[in-house]
Amino acid sequence: MEYGGVCNLSVIRKLAMPVHCSITFPRISDEEMRSIDYRVMEHVFATHNEIGRLADELVYHKELLRRLLDAGINALLAIPISLQFRDFSIPLEMDLVVEQKAIYELKTVATLLPIHFGQLVQYIYLSNATHGKLVNFRTSSVETRFVNTTLSSDDRRC
Repeated sequence: MEYGGVCNLSVIRKLAMPVHCSITFPRISDEEMRSIDYRVMEHVFATHNEIGRLADELVYHKELLRRLLDAGINALLAIPISLQFRDFSIPLEMDLVVEQKAIYELKTVATLLPIHFGQLVQYIYLSNATHGKLVNFRTSSVETRFVNTTLSSDDRRC
């Protein structure tokens, strides 16, 4: 809430719905994200080349995770985020988190749409991460889109 053009964080924090995420994301630079992504995308392309473009989304999740772990890259699937207020709760899941720094939202759709972008933005904001990437395995060649923010959690609430 703004009063006279100034964000009153104490009021916003009291009104904000509590968000629970099992990972604490550090603030990373664009360069660090590029480094992580370079290693991840090697395995994304290999997965797409081997499996093709018509498998179920969970097949890509599991195969990509296996490849990343075999390469010594720290990766986790289905990381929960929950929003809770009194008896109200919304469970969400991030598809893939790499090095506990970057979120990857994996899709098998005809083309990436604004709703997919919005889903990743939501995960980035709720988890206080700074970088994420959409990856679509359904197309003839892998379709991707970066999503980045420099806003802090407090900036986002304002």
